[in-house]
Amino acid sequence: MKKEIKQIEKIFQKTYPNLKFSERFKRYAVHRFLKELPIELVSFAMREACEKMKTPEEASKYFCGICWNMIKSENQNIEIKQKDTK
Repeated sequence: MKKEIKQIEKIFQKTYPNLKFSERFKRYAVHRFLKELPIELVSFAMREACEKMKTPEEASKYFCGICWNMIKSENQNIEIKQKDTK
């Protein structure tokens, strides 16, 4: 998982080269998103956030929002599929 977290951080650092993720952000945000979503979706979310936001703080918040929305969407799809099979 450390390799994947580093990969997401590198995407962030392409836009904000002098910054690193805090240990807390790595442990509680990025790690959680990587447990719930494929690396490709988490990478996409970080690229989108860095492209659309002007500051690293805004990009981090937007990244989290994108990931949470994808997780919520995935969970809703699973619930719908389960209801359809009953």
